[in-house]
Amino acid sequence: MKEVLGIVPGGNWGSAGTKEKDRWAMLRCDCYFDRSCKRSIKPRPPDIHASTEQAGIAGGVAARQPWERLAVEAGTAAGPVVAVCLGATSMKMHFSSLADSPLFTQLLPSIRRTSLPGYEVWVYVGYDRGDLFYDDETNLAAIRKWFARNVAAPLERERKVRARLALVQCVNVLRKPGPVFNLVTA
Repeated sequence: MKEVLGIVPGGNWGSAGTKEKDRWAMLRCDCYFDRSCKRSIKPRPPDIHASTEQAGIAGGVAARQPWERLAVEAGTAAGPVVAVCLGATSMKMHFSSLADSPLFTQLLPSIRRTSLPGYEVWVYVGYDRGDLFYDDETNLAAIRKWFARNVAAPLERERKVRARLALVQCVNVLRKPGPVFNLVTA
């Protein structure tokens, strides 16, 4: 939209009309192009300064929401579990859809291609609180839907492998991969 309409963020609207301006605002595009943009970030334990220490990691694990946890479900055959743990970010990347991210073009499709029968695959994707792409409920819903359609359902149908996804929000003021991996793998 920026290039097509000649929009200069914080400058001028180019040829954008009211409809395009409203869409720009709804998508929070100003925040996408301006890293100094302030987004509301809801407070959540642990103390952000302890996020790289044992107590901070334990606090982060304890603060996980139910949808950020995977466990063997009652009534299912408990086979060996392979956990794939990774961090995802949109920092320094400008993608507007899942198809623009290597997570959805390379990594997650490789799980579908390489998973073996007899195992259950649990995928944990950690992301920073405040990430302009991943910390957005609309995008998280699209990610869950994409995973179900492109990884979980085909694996179940083709190989009888159950694949599950947990999206884990991480407090990461350092904006480095370490705190995310610590929390996702704990």
